[in-house]
Amino acid sequence: MRVGFIGLGEQGAPIAQRIIAAQYPVTLWARRAQTLAPFAKSGAMLAPDLTALAAASDVVAICLRNDADVCQVLAGPDGLIARMTPGSVVAIHSTIAPHTCRMLASEAERRGVDLVDAPVSGGAAAAREGRLAVMVGGSEAAFERCRPLFAAFGNPVVHMGETGAGQFAKIVNNALYTAHIALVDDAICTGRELGLDVEALMHVLRNGSGRSVTMERYDPSRGVRSYVASLDLLEKDIGIYWRALEERGIGPGTLAYTARTSVVLLTQCAKDLKNRERGGVAPES
Repeated sequence: MRVGFIGLGEQGAPIAQRIIAAQYPVTLWARRAQTLAPFAKSGAMLAPDLTALAAASDVVAICLRNDADVCQVLAGPDGLIARMTPGSVVAIHSTIAPHTCRMLASEAERRGVDLVDAPVSGGAAAAREGRLAVMVGGSEAAFERCRPLFAAFGNPVVHMGETGAGQFAKIVNNALYTAHIALVDDAICTGRELGLDVEALMHVLRNGSGRSVTMERYDPSRGVRSYVASLDLLEKDIGIYWRALEERGIGPGTLAYTARTSVVLLTQCAKDLKNRERGGVAPES
């Protein structure tokens, strides 16, 4: 299986490295040539354009930031799908709206190309170690064809259902992660007000039944500022989650509202940090 890859950012680069290490013939293409520099001696081929990438690939994996980026590369008469050989596969590892995946899958189907949505969770470290959770939406046949490839960087690799189902699973996951931000911060603040030693409480919570990935990343000296760098992506993902509920006629529950509360807290925190910087006051470290 020849593999093409687009999107060599913080998440995509270690995924591509794992695929290369698994001895797949890999061809890379990037909108920004500088992102290819770390792969100059990796053994991967570098495509000059999308036409060359399509010709060199049986499966093309996409790991871009958002819907607009994915559509810009894949859709329309100048997009990758239009250049791919019938029988080939597009795998979208980006977290985007399920309806965007279904739209792109319809375009791909008209050209005899399969498309699966296969968003991942776990972060760059999990990608480097081959333990990303991979949630796949698409036909059973396309899933089985791609499963060995996804296993190069993921464990578990799970077929969630039809096209878009992988994205549904991912946004539920991300909503839960985001909701934990407000919950973890409130738990630590409450513990402090109860007179508990914060470091001792953190040690207990990280090893007790209340532990979570969000807890692991929480710095009690920084509070919700621990997550401000991720605000843009979290805001995007929670927006997708709310729109998915609306499209399916599902009333928002505790998860939706708590995740939104976390985004509101982070947004306010980011504004406060900017105001301090503009006022010449350095933010607390």
